[in-house]
Amino acid sequence: MNGLLAREILDRYGLELALHQVDECVRSRSVRVFGKREDIGSIIEPVLKGVAEQLISKAGTLWGEGRDLDMVMITGGGGQALGRYFQVYPHARVVPDPAMANARGFLKYANRVFRSEQRSQGAG
Repeated sequence: MNGLLAREILDRYGLELALHQVDECVRSRSVRVFGKREDIGSIIEPVLKGVAEQLISKAGTLWGEGRDLDMVMITGGGGQALGRYFQVYPHARVVPDPAMANARGFLKYANRVFRSEQRSQGAG
């Protein structure tokens, strides 16, 4: 998503931004050009909508309407920006601090695997 936005900003404003700078542009919905803030909502919205449509299509392939899911948790760096597009899933929620949520989940999983291996080695 940020790569697409970076190209749009480069094409329109001649600014070559790092992905973390594009992330800030998405949050503020603006970019600074020659010291002046420029609204880039017209650039951001089509990209967000396109990415969201792709994600929802893939989710629909995997989950259908998601009726058998207790909750759809929206995580990742784009979670905050994309969350509002997931209204097709009324039980979808953007988790707190979505940019770090995947890392926290992997840490929990790694700890669980580690403890399981520790128990297995202790039993042998």
